[in-house]
Amino acid sequence: MEDDREWMYEDRIVNGMLSNEWGDKVDEFVAFALRQPECVNGGTAIRCPCTLVKCQNKKFLNVEIVKVHLYRNGFVPDYYVWIYHGEKQVHQRCSSSVRVSNDTQGG
Repeated sequence: MEDDREWMYEDRIVNGMLSNEWGDKVDEFVAFALRQPECVNGGTAIRCPCTLVKCQNKKFLNVEIVKVHLYRNGFVPDYYVWIYHGEKQVHQRCSSSVRVSNDTQGG
């Protein structure tokens, strides 16, 4: 589910109103989180990823409250990989020890 996550930080409020598209994406986020049993507390509570200091992926709240928090406050900065909601962090391996042989002698 690690597709384009720029929506989390763009166009939340349009003409003074919550964007329908943004609200739909929040619904998709919550649905994803609820499908991760290891990240759900009491069947309907997930960590709230909003910007409030008391939340910021630390506090479990009912999903309807999480939605309201996100509508009002938006997502905590740089939460592109949803590690507190069941998504596995991707580790890219770049090794400077890899050697490429230019051996043209076939030996």
